[in-house]
Amino acid sequence: MGAIREPLPALLVIPAFSGLPQAMALAREKAILTFGPLLRESEVMPFDCTAYYADEMGPDLRLVIWAFERRVPPGELAAIKHRTNAIEAEVAAMGGFPVPRPVNLDPGLLSLDKLALATTKSRSHRLHIGGGIYAESTLRHHGSSYVPWPWTYPSYQRAGVLEFFNRLREDVLKQKG
Repeated sequence: MGAIREPLPALLVIPAFSGLPQAMALAREKAILTFGPLLRESEVMPFDCTAYYADEMGPDLRLVIWAFERRVPPGELAAIKHRTNAIEAEVAAMGGFPVPRPVNLDPGLLSLDKLALATTKSRSHRLHIGGGIYAESTLRHHGSSYVPWPWTYPSYQRAGVLEFFNRLREDVLKQKG
């Protein structure tokens, strides 16, 4: 029988996208108040790999990824997704936005071997982790980089996104040593 061990805490990341800079700024502020200071923030990149969100979020979406200093036990991912959904609702309720969903927050946990993202959508490759939340391994580390799986969304396969996660991995390795 294998020995049961608690997994190491992972780096909390929140990829966020919106077409409204003011909604993104509000969500960033609320996320920092909730999860603590940022370790690193990606550059703003186009989020144009799908039209899935156009009706509820509008056009010209932009993606940014926030990485937080505080490490998170993997067992907290479902609760974190509930909290990011609440932040989305709080921003939307502030009013004045021309779309019903002004920002999308997709929390995940980055470890040395993978990026796992939380979602409310069930699919064949996702496991329920509690409270109506599912998790998927979106990227895996292989060789010298994170690489996608066949189901990985195109926005997570872009060079700039992979480079950002690889830099975060270097940060984690430096902090371990």
